[in-house]
Amino acid sequence: MNYVIAFAIGIATAIPSLLAAQGGVPLIAAHRAVVIDGTANHLSRTNWIGVTSDGSIAVLQPTLVIVRFFDANGRALGRVGKRGSGTGGFAVMGRAGWVGDTLWVADVTQQRITYISPSRKVLRTAPMASDVTLSSGESLPFLEGAAGAGPSPVASYRDRTSLNFGVTGSGAVPASLHELSRSGAALLHLSSDGTLLNVAAWIPSSDACQIRAGRGGAGLPYCTAPLYAVAPDGRSIAIVDMDRASAPQTTFSVVLLSPRGDTLFAHRFPFVGVPIPAHDVDSAIAVRIASTQVLLPEATPGLRAYHPAFYPAVQAALIGRDGRVWVQLHGGATDQQWLVLGVDGNAEAKVTLPASVTVRAATATALWVTEPGTDGSISVVRYDVPLAGSPANPKT
Repeated sequence: MNYVIAFAIGIATAIPSLLAAQGGVPLIAAHRAVVIDGTANHLSRTNWIGVTSDGSIAVLQPTLVIVRFFDANGRALGRVGKRGSGTGGFAVMGRAGWVGDTLWVADVTQQRITYISPSRKVLRTAPMASDVTLSSGESLPFLEGAAGAGPSPVASYRDRTSLNFGVTGSGAVPASLHELSRSGAALLHLSSDGTLLNVAAWIPSSDACQIRAGRGGAGLPYCTAPLYAVAPDGRSIAIVDMDRASAPQTTFSVVLLSPRGDTLFAHRFPFVGVPIPAHDVDSAIAVRIASTQVLLPEATPGLRAYHPAFYPAVQAALIGRDGRVWVQLHGGATDQQWLVLGVDGNAEAKVTLPASVTVRAATATALWVTEPGTDGSISVVRYDVPLAGSPANPKT
């Protein structure tokens, strides 16, 4: 079933009892197992970490335009990348993922994808799709001036097709697609020449989190915006959408899709909202007004009138290499909580982590995270997570 249709009928599936709200879900504390010291390994900011089938990892370093590789125990294996347009060169490192154990990295400036072998050798480069052609021969227009309007690759497949994020221009979308669309943001399954094979998902609109003013817009702090995540190998897509709560009792939905747009599961979960202290809202609004005062003064009245009552239920989402969906719930000041959903969409566990870390990748029994060092470096840490039903010594 296509995601849009599933969403329109209200996600007609059983609502798991999550808290009775999550009372029947076991709480698991992750164990800090491996630390790759940021200073010793010259690690800088990363926007992506990926895990291979043998447990080794690739760490993107976009500032240095290199990829560093480490084994499952943190031993350095080597690096690939340099600044430039030649073989192994990058201008900008964007999204990355896996085709089997072959790493791909997108360079949106040079409009190409570089493929790197498990032995850390550059295999080939391939052009990114610059536009999208429909079977009718029409071109799918994209929103002018939108950052990352697209198409931008989020997955690459063995048959050389790809999954791409794009923001289409409203009003110019062909009628055959526009009547299904709830939003101009979509995940598009494309052939190697840019022909649209199918729409994998329309991303729910986040317009409610923007105040439109003049030719731009101002984002609203603490706003409940939809999220999406793509599996590292592109085999599934998770869409997380949340109710915009005005009362403590709220819900959020998680829909898992295939690249063909088939619904793999669709569940809605209850959540008890956490009130936002008034001084936090006032402070965030003041900062946003100050940052938009020069270019978007028309946004100020709307920002002043904005008073969210509760934190968004979900802060982040990702899909593990084993297909589980990880959903970060709003947590406390000292820790963060992740709800783990099995491949059937049922809640399997809640995992706690320190609030200071950022989760980058998940496998059947481990999480790879980044954590800031006191000297400004970024360390990469593996936390072991003993989920029920996971193999004792997993590779994924």
